Amino acid sequence: MIVISSKDNKIFKYVKSLQDKKARNQFFIVEGIKNIEEAAKAGASFEMLVFSEDQYKLLLKSEVISSLKTGQNVVFKPELFSKLADTVTPQGVLAVMDQNVVRPLTKIEPDDVIVVLENLQDPGNMGTVIRTCVAAGVKKLVTIGDCVDLYSPKTVRATMGGLFHIQHRHFESSQPAISFLKENYISTYALAPKGEKSIYDIRRWRGIALFIGNESYGLLPETVINCDEKVNIPMPGNFESLNAAVAASLVIYETVRSKIYSRI
Repeated sequence: MIVISSKDNKIFKYVKSLQDKKARNQFFIVEGIKNIEEAAKAGASFEMLVFSEDQYKLLLKSEVISSLKTGQNVVFKPELFSKLADTVTPQGVLAVMDQNVVRPLTKIEPDDVIVVLENLQDPGNMGTVIRTCVAAGVKKLVTIGDCVDLYSPKTVRATMGGLFHIQHRHFESSQPAISFLKENYISTYALAPKGEKSIYDIRRWRGIALFIGNESYGLLPETVINCDEKVNIPMPGNFESLNAAVAASLVIYETVRSKIYSRI
């Protein structure tokens, strides 16, 4: 076993470069056993597994790691591995994999629920929304404008593997996104504080797209105007707003409630 100890090593430089969005043309970093396991379930192609020397032998005994097919296993000194990891206390393994593990959103069915995020900036919020989508059985995600990079280490980690179970499509602005949805007979709902209706007034939770906006200013005015319906989340406590991920989770889980009660 060769252990890499120099930051001048070309493999170290390559993996380190993937922390930067500009270098992520095709491959990205996935850190932690849970994320790697979920990627494997989704049929990911692993270019390499990267280990910390102090945990390498133990990790190889893990069922998740030992079952993976990878092009290359690389071991670094702990002090070098820590520079590649995005966590304070890393688990000692990360993977480099192809972005094609996240399936493109190309087809929409009439009863689909689609979550649409416009200019969402925080990796934690993006990860929470994706985790919630997957947990609720909502597997189709659209991003618009200047959203946080889905493949950044912080976003990937925050999804807890949910990233590998969605279909995704990005649009530079809301108009082509709305057109794409309407062409597929999907009704569009903008989540806005001054929406004319409450989310609890929605009677059909199928064939809809739920638009959620930026953490600070919400959806852009033109996006709200162009959506079919404007809805709000009631706040009896007279508070101004909710965290974007919390708001998204409340709306997403209304689709679950609707399915449950439609069977009763």
